[in-house]
Amino acid sequence: MVFADPETGEVVRVGTGEAVFFRPGTWHHAFNWAACPARVLEFFAPPPATGTSGAYAQLRPLLERGRYRDDSVLGNQVPGTPHRRIPRRLAVVRESEYWWQLDGMRAAVLSGIIASTPHLTVARSEVRGHRWSGWLAHGGDASGYVLSGALVLRASDGSDRGWHELTAGDGFFIPEGSRYQVRNGTSENAVYLAGAAPSYSTEQCSPA
Repeated sequence: MVFADPETGEVVRVGTGEAVFFRPGTWHHAFNWAACPARVLEFFAPPPATGTSGAYAQLRPLLERGRYRDDSVLGNQVPGTPHRRIPRRLAVVRESEYWWQLDGMRAAVLSGIIASTPHLTVARSEVRGHRWSGWLAHGGDASGYVLSGALVLRASDGSDRGWHELTAGDGFFIPEGSRYQVRNGTSENAVYLAGAAPSYSTEQCSPA
């Protein structure tokens, strides 16, 4: 995918599994630069119901003309020599830049924080083995999307609700304060994306 800020002319290119982070008030256009369909998952908060999407966009000054190049780089992009840093509003986030942590105590989940602000945290999580993780709970509503493998999820509010097996393309929702456990459902590690708003900070308890 190619993402562009039509207001500044900034353009970035992202590959499979990579992310783009930008702040509120940033115009953004996306182009599929491959010969096959592209699937993009977007997390943002506060939610559209609070007027942060279409209603907000209607209040922004109209862009009479979009541009997709930034000529300020010309004369400043000389390989092997220092050049002035050009401010950027679109930040490409690759796996090497995640902030890694282990969630869930025993049989922990490996989570890489992609981005975290006072409004939203997004992480890529990986589950191995067939033991249940410790109980997890976020400081806000959380939603997730399974990227690969089979994720087995069990939610509880004090009474067992059973468990669900999710595969690639499936999603899930965990209300604020609800506890849940995860484990891997096949020999392949289960990988999923999750976003929590406003707070991602987890309550971690020993497995049942």
